[in-house]
This record gives sequence, C-alpha cells and structure tokens, in this order.
Amino acid sequence: MLETLIGLLAGVLAALFVSSRPKVALSLWLAVFAFIPFWQGITSPAYLPPSSLAGLIVIAACFRGSKWKPNGYDYLAIFIAVLAAMTALGGVGRPGDVTNVVTQWFVSFVVGRLLAKRCGLKFTYSAIAIVLSVGAVGAAIEYFTGFNPYYLWDADNSQYAAWGHSQERGGVVRSEWAFGHSIALGCTMAMTVPIAWYSEISVRLKLLCITLLSVGAIVSFSRSAMVTLVIAVAICIILGKGVGSGPRVALSLVAIVGAWFFAPRVSEFFRQGAESNAVSAGYRQELNSLIEYMNPIGLADGYREPAPGVYSFHGYESIDSTYIFVGVSFGWIASLVLLAGSALLWIRVLSRRGSPADVAVAVVLPALFTVALITQFGSYIWFVIGVAGSAYEVGLSRSFRRTAVTRLSYPVDKKP
Repeated sequence: MLETLIGLLAGVLAALFVSSRPKVALSLWLAVFAFIPFWQGITSPAYLPPSSLAGLIVIAACFRGSKWKPNGYDYLAIFIAVLAAMTALGGVGRPGDVTNVVTQWFVSFVVGRLLAKRCGLKFTYSAIAIVLSVGAVGAAIEYFTGFNPYYLWDADNSQYAAWGHSQERGGVVRSEWAFGHSIALGCTMAMTVPIAWYSEISVRLKLLCITLLSVGAIVSFSRSAMVTLVIAVAICIILGKGVGSGPRVALSLVAIVGAWFFAPRVSEFFRQGAESNAVSAGYRQELNSLIEYMNPIGLADGYREPAPGVYSFHGYESIDSTYIFVGVSFGWIASLVLLAGSALLWIRVLSRRGSPADVAVAVVLPALFTVALITQFGSYIWFVIGVAGSAYEVGLSRSFRRTAVTRLSYPVDKKP
C-alpha cells in the first residue's frame, strides 16, 4: 500500500513538473522507454509497463490546451483501439491483448502525436536520435562485455520470467539492453536511423548517432533488425533530398567499414546457429496456415487455453508476425487495414513525400511479417506513427528537405 501511495505521489509531482515543459516531458518518456526494462511495471488491475505509465503521466500533464486536426494516422490508431475494445466487450477477444493495444500502442501513439506538436519536430527528431543512440551504447557494451545490468533488476511477475534473461544462439549472447528481447532492441535501433539522418543535429553528431544505432542493431543478431538496417541506410543514401553529397558519402563509408568489421562475426553467428535459425524461419512460415482460420472480428477459430496463462492457435503459442497476430487476435479486417496502411506509407516514402518519421516506420514494416510487437518495440512503433501524424499535419510530409524542419515548426515551440 505504501509503495502504491508513493508511486501515485511521484506521478502527480512529475505531471505537475512537466505540464508546462513539453520538451522535458518528451525527454522523460524517451528515457523511461529506453532505460527502464519492460518488466518494471504495475500488474493490477492490468499490466502497465513503465513506458505506458510515463505516457499516461505525460498525456495527463500536457493534453490540456493541445489541439490537432485529425488525419489518416489518427483514424488508423483509433480504429485499431476501438476494434480491440469491441472484441473485449463482445467476448471474442483476450483481455490482455486489448489492454496491450489500448494502454501501450494507443497511449504511445498519443504521446508521439501530442509531444511532437508541443515540442516541435526539430527538437523531437533530435531527442529521439540522441536518447536512442545512448541506449545503443549500452547494447554495444553488453555485447562486448557479456554483462546486462537489467537482468539483476528483477520483479516478481510473469513479465520478468518471460523477458528478464539472456538469449543465446550460435554461441553468442545477443544484446537486449532494457528491451527484454534482441529483436525488440535491434528493430528499434534500426528504424531510428532515418530519424537521426534527417534530424537537425550536426553532421558529425548525426554520423556518430547512426554508427551507434547501427551497432546496436547488429549486436542484437536479429535477422529482422539487420534487414531493417540495410533498408534504412539505403533509403537515407539513395532517396533522401536536402542532404549534401559529402554526408551521404560519409554515411556510405561508415556502412562499408561497419560491414567489414561485423561481417565475420555475423557470418559465424549464422553458421553456428544454422539449425536453430532454420527451425525459427520454418516456424514463421508455418504461421501463415493460421490465415484461413481468421474471423472478420475477434479471435480466430482454433483458439485454446490449455492451461492458465498458456494460449495457442491450433497449437501455435508464439505468433511471430505482427500482421498474423493482429488477424488471429482481432480479426482479418484489422490485419487488412494495417496492410493497406503499410502499403500507402511505402508509396509516400518512395514518392519522396514522406516525413522522417514515415521513413522510420516504413523501413521496419517488412520485418513485421516475422516479428511481433513485443515489449517496448510495439510502443515505439506507435509512438513514431504519432510523430508521423504530427509531421503530416504541419506539412513536413511533402519532402525530406532539411530546410522544412526549420521552416515549419509548431507555434508552441516559442511559448509552451
């Protein structure tokens, strides 16, 4: 009881402090997201991870007086949240899935949508790049030393049991940092590369951030993260406008040196873990068989709970695909809406009309066919989608032009 009261008091004090300081609020949320492990949340009445708790504090503190015009990004987030709630009310959804969508995905979306406007996109992109780069340093230290301090920060809940331990494959302990899973870490770092590239920080700091983020993605030894990283770097070099040839050549050199340094390690990792990698890839391919059992709304046919806390769809307990997970959990309508939104986003990026946040989301979308939105990774994707919604509203989505970031900023930048 005492701990609860202290937590509530701390939350109220934090809300009061950041209510007139949106940049502090954004920095607070990013710090909690990147440096507090997923399992350090509250378990009653539903599980709320640290990023959701910080998100609720930030929204309560900064929502008053904030205005925005709804656009497609808002409609997508609201649709998914409402549909998830409908499955719960109709008795055709798992309460835990609904809580995850509403308190993690949707809350994070609102945080990104709200604070990107209140802070201005220039500060938002720079803050994301710098905070996540610091997190990447921790991931690199974990890889080279073999020590993760977060495993010592235990908690008496199922989340710690699921995520609070190391992952080893091919004789390599894969970095996880505070994310509880190597895939969550790697994909988060890789999708942040475009945000760092198109931020307003200096070129030297920009290249440093991208180097650190790339190392953070690689030491996760996640195939999905590495593919995302390759796409992200290619997009930055090939499609981006407004960035001089000098920085683009420098980025190319960084990519070449990084590939030269890590290629032997990555190659050895996949050689040693060839059997387990093949099993993992085969399992993900088998998940496609669940598509035929999806219903328009609600849980797919063949859902079972063989034991308390154990769930399966036709014997598959781990659904390692975001699109399939959404389909078997909430219905194929929700999955199709996400696929359509993904296609439209890639059209915007390839036609050079997307914002840096659009690019960040687009580069990780292919990975979502083989990756679920686990731990903080799901919250981060929806947070960046919220930032993309604000960028679209203020007109930054017209191009990647660096000058647009300076020219178009939210008025609250000048007066919080």
